[in-house]
Amino acid sequence: MPALEILDAACVKAGRDPATLQRTVTVFVDLPGSETDPSKGGYSWHYTSRKPLTGTSEQLAELLRNFARLGVGHVQIWIAPTTKSAIDAFAPVLEILDRG
Repeated sequence: MPALEILDAACVKAGRDPATLQRTVTVFVDLPGSETDPSKGGYSWHYTSRKPLTGTSEQLAELLRNFARLGVGHVQIWIAPTTKSAIDAFAPVLEILDRG
């Protein structure tokens, strides 16, 4: 991931071990029922340079595992739409991650 490479290089240049940083990320997860089209008042206009994570529960779990592989220790998840049904739809992702 290019951003992490840039961050690591900046740490080295400043004399800091990149491993001493706590890496965090916030991801936007687009679930069925989300209105991501900005013309419809959706959320994506906040993230014009970032593509939301989408996919099946298994695919989303794998995408989140990839952050761990990159050394990210904390992931904040912004689910869209922000509804109980969307949170319920995301629950299987957490169950997959809990299984390892």
